[in-house]
Amino acid sequence: MDSGSHSSYLPLFLCDTLARTLRPKINKLLPDFLTHFPSFEGNAHMIEKQPLENIAWGLCEQHLNLDATVKSVEWAQPGKGAAMERFEEFTTSSTQGLKNFDTLRNDPNYSKVCSNLSPWVNYGHVSFQRLALEVRALKKFPNGTASYIEEGIVRRELSDNFVYYSQGTYDDLSTAAVWAQDSLNLHAVDEREYIYSKLEFEEAATHDNLWNAAQVQLNTEGKMHGFVSVLLSSSFTLLLLHMREMDD
Repeated sequence: MDSGSHSSYLPLFLCDTLARTLRPKINKLLPDFLTHFPSFEGNAHMIEKQPLENIAWGLCEQHLNLDATVKSVEWAQPGKGAAMERFEEFTTSSTQGLKNFDTLRNDPNYSKVCSNLSPWVNYGHVSFQRLALEVRALKKFPNGTASYIEEGIVRRELSDNFVYYSQGTYDDLSTAAVWAQDSLNLHAVDEREYIYSKLEFEEAATHDNLWNAAQVQLNTEGKMHGFVSVLLSSSFTLLLLHMREMDD
């Protein structure tokens, strides 16, 4: 049994929403909060065992309204065991992985430099706290380890704090930096050479080879390279602004 995924590692009231000020706070407090999990002692302390109710899994599936045409991915199998196998490969590879994570993690040409553990972390099969403790215990590739902690803890804490301190508006452009709002508004009415439907985006039928490649990866592997997703989300934001202007 392993502890699953959770959001923050540090109390939110100790942090803020700016990376440059949040990072030193986290690095200072990590020794106090990034600790090993206590041993699981079982459920013998429970006086009465509550009977499990029959769960109507069929109704649950109907409620989810799943698209049956989307096939299961083969590269990521569920469970902590599969997660730790990938983690072992990531941390021990002599070609792509933790060794050069700090220098090549943003290059989509290297498919195994990133840990690719997000499916297991996001769905609670393994906690990033577990991975952080394991990678620090290795005591090798210090630059890669520092970058991995930055991506998995600092950036996660930053997003959690941003949402917490922007409740109700975190998904609105009004919470973006002023320079970002100004830039987006400045170009919102620019004439677009290409306008695509949702289906064309989904089917990777655009003029942009990078978008098409990333969408194909998403369709076939269930995930997209992290740095590419950042670039594409910026482009998509501009497109949505343009569509909003057209609606107005």
